[in-house]
Amino acid sequence: MKTLNQQPPTTIAVADFEKLSALVETTRLSMPQLSTYLEMELDRATIVSDAAPESVQMGSLVRFHDHGSDKIHDVRLVYPDDSSIAEGRLS
Repeated sequence: MKTLNQQPPTTIAVADFEKLSALVETTRLSMPQLSTYLEMELDRATIVSDAAPESVQMGSLVRFHDHGSDKIHDVRLVYPDDSSIAEGRLS
């Protein structure tokens, strides 16, 4: 896994930043490693009023290549309450 210093720049819309920051707090005790990682990602992000329409953001449909299985997947990026792997919604 890459360290945070090796990660590409991240830009996030303020509305998503606020929702994800709240998620950090609600998962701090139940999922401390995930909460800490998400918090570090949010800390390094550039916050903007509105994300560019062509950017990947919450609600975006994304295609990715799983190098382990060599399969291509199409998923929609959603918040945890809306996730369903069977329906292609990934949090």
